[in-house]
Amino acid sequence: MTWQDELRQLDDELASGQLSAEDYRRRRDDVMTRRYADEGGRGEDQQGKAATPFPPAFRWETAPPDEGNETTQMISPVDANETQIVSPQPVDTDRTQVVSSGLLQTQQGPVGWGGQNPAQPRASSDVPPLQEPNAGWTRQGPETFEAAKPSRTPRIVAAAAAVVLLLIAGGIGAFLLWGGNGTPQAEAPAADQQRPEAPAQPPPLAGEQPRADPTTAAPPPQPPLPGFAEIGGDGRPRTLPTLADLQATGALPPQEFDALKTAGASDSKLLVSSFEDGPQATLLIARLPTAQRAIAARDELARLQRQFGLQSAPTPDPGLQSFYIVDDPSIGPTVRGVYHNGALLVRIEVVGQQAVPTARRYDLIVGQQLSTLSADG
Repeated sequence: MTWQDELRQLDDELASGQLSAEDYRRRRDDVMTRRYADEGGRGEDQQGKAATPFPPAFRWETAPPDEGNETTQMISPVDANETQIVSPQPVDTDRTQVVSSGLLQTQQGPVGWGGQNPAQPRASSDVPPLQEPNAGWTRQGPETFEAAKPSRTPRIVAAAAAVVLLLIAGGIGAFLLWGGNGTPQAEAPAADQQRPEAPAQPPPLAGEQPRADPTTAAPPPQPPLPGFAEIGGDGRPRTLPTLADLQATGALPPQEFDALKTAGASDSKLLVSSFEDGPQATLLIARLPTAQRAIAARDELARLQRQFGLQSAPTPDPGLQSFYIVDDPSIGPTVRGVYHNGALLVRIEVVGQQAVPTARRYDLIVGQQLSTLSADG
């Protein structure tokens, strides 16, 4: 099986939904790599050219394994003058360990007077003996030896009196200034100042009608997108409700997808169809907010084709802009066209193995599509 047959098989699997976009790009890159290796590394000369309009292959990255959990071992207290060697033991999460304290008890002996046996300073009991509540010598802490601090009550009273005097003086001054003419009334705030301001809308393009306030007007329902022309082949149209669905197909280079996203494209339709004579066609219809946005997106896609290295080609309609390239071995002969119909953007691409069949298939598809959905100037 040649590399062209492998590419055609990948395109068929992508069009039928048996292959995801990531697997499609990865397997297509593998096929092209084997082709360059068979041809003696001619693909290395293409690395110095401008960036290819097709997205790179996906690569998986592995994450380092998690570090093991650290355990904390409890050691019972030992004597300060004793060195203890503790061997590690396996951790049992279902067992509760009771550790006894290692407090030493002082032995007591008879004393030589009175026949009594009072408790030693370091008795085994942790509770000190009760003392008389009025015994002054039982109080501890620095407050026993510090002098009494002066009270702050006079200062607080003086500060409060000063504040009251200032308020009275301010009231008398206000009465002398405005008392003869009556108390002025505060102006009621305007109605516009009471309501919070709505978020600013982006300025419309030149010639674009002002958009309605989204807080007051409900968005009108979107009509269904028009269908494609009957171009033949083995493809079937797909409806993509969001831009994320379009990006997942991998049908557009990243630069062209960003241009549609910036212009505000919403839903779209996609058709990928292969033919027996070799070429493969990709048709896209995307909805923009307004016709001005569609024109801006069309011009940006045309600029990107020139940046990719494609040359302008003659077109049967003045509203259609066509571009072609025949000397790129990575993708083969390619012809692309873009135009708009109102707020709809139409993009046509035909990729083949030979320049003449590819151009002939592109002209046939463009004529059929323009008959179904005409181009605006």
